[in-house]
Parts: sequence; structure tokens; C-alpha cells
Amino acid sequence: MILGALGGLVGSFIPKLIGLYKEHQDHKHEMEMMQFQLQNMDRIEHMQLEEAKAFAMLNTDASPYSVQEPVYEKTGNPFLNGLQIILMTYNSTVRPTVTYLLIGFYVLIKYFMIMSIIHSGVAWTSVAKDVYTGIDSDFIGAIIAFWFGNRSMYHLHRGNL
Repeated sequence: MILGALGGLVGSFIPKLIGLYKEHQDHKHEMEMMQFQLQNMDRIEHMQLEEAKAFAMLNTDASPYSVQEPVYEKTGNPFLNGLQIILMTYNSTVRPTVTYLLIGFYVLIKYFMIMSIIHSGVAWTSVAKDVYTGIDSDFIGAIIAFWFGNRSMYHLHRGNL
């Protein structure tokens, strides 16, 4: 009888112990899942930040080449209408035009330098070292850097180049 009472008493605790063990396992599993979700949230936030940076870089790269939509207002005068169209078209080509003019003047000056050296009696084979100097190299480098350097410098400072 005492053994039966003791067995019944211990037996009544077994389901509670199993329930506590299950609760502990569930809590442990929930903690692991929350930890995993936090790690993934950090990764997702990092990826979203990188995506936002990439879109910002694309917009930054495209902004010098984008043109504000010109406003065309019909005046009734064909000459003024045509002038508006020409000016609106030219507005988007100012920077390339300035670059072309600089290169054109550079080539023209070099041509006159070569012609004056050749007409002074110097052999044409020694003209190149007198005409093309370090300053010329810097000039060409500045133009190339202006048109193509922004993206490279960005990646260089980020350590991706």
C-alpha cells in the first residue's frame, strides 16, 4: 500500500517533468530561431544598404549626363520657335562641345608648333620629343579623368578597385 501510494505520487510528477522538459526544449528552440532571425536581419539590412548605395551610385553616374527637360513654348514666330529648338538641343551638348573645342585648339597649336619647328630646319624625326611634353600628357590626362574618373575614384576609395 505504501509502495502503491509512493508509486502514484512519483507517477503524478512524471507528466509534469516531461512537460517542463518539453517547455525547456521549446524555449531553447525559440531562442535559437530568434538568434538566427537576428543574424539574417543584419545580413538583409546590409544587403539593402549595399543595394541603396548601388542605386545611388548609378544615379550619381547618370546625373551629369541627364538633361533637364526643356520647356518649349510656341511663340507664333517661326524664327523664335526654331531658335528655341536649336538652343534646347545645344543645352544638352555644352560639356562635350567645350571638350571638343579644347582638343581642337590643342591639336591646332601642336600642328603650328610642328610646322614652325620643321620650317626652322630641324629634322622631322626630332620634333616629337620637343612637341609632346609632360604638360601635354597632364592635359590629356585631365580630360580623361574629367569624363571617366568619377566612378574609378569612388571604387578606389571604397577599396573595390
